[in-house]
Amino acid sequence: MSDEDDDDDGLTALPATMSDILFSLVAVVIVVLLSLAPAIRTPGALASQKSDLLTSPILVESEPALVFVAEAAGLRIGQGEERLVPLDAILTDADLAQALRESNEEVLLLVADDGQEAAFLFNSLAGAHGIASIRQLRLDPKCRHIADPVRVGCTPSGAPA
Repeated sequence: MSDEDDDDDGLTALPATMSDILFSLVAVVIVVLLSLAPAIRTPGALASQKSDLLTSPILVESEPALVFVAEAAGLRIGQGEERLVPLDAILTDADLAQALRESNEEVLLLVADDGQEAAFLFNSLAGAHGIASIRQLRLDPKCRHIADPVRVGCTPSGAPA
């Protein structure tokens, strides 16, 4: 009779041991997750939304670039410049043509959301002056062309940040 009692204790003790192991594993997983919590990226933590893009130095392949900004009203020469070449003067502006001819740097064209017409005119001017390649960066304030805006920290303009 005592052998049967030992078997009953062994069978009832097994589920209790398994539950202890399971709870221990869950506790370890919780501790690991809590230790990783600061390392988990929150939306927008890695990059600010176009923080002063036009005033920050821009490098193309580790070299300074000659920057033009295409906007709805026209084309700006350089970063943060106040001078705006109107749309109807892009193809005939002497300073713009001279900047293109004298440049030994990569040419970077920043195209604002509404600057497609200025970009088209600038591409025509650059082709007429023999510029072989132009790098383009299209700015998208509404984050329409980004598959996962939260992941890259893009907040559509007009939306709460």
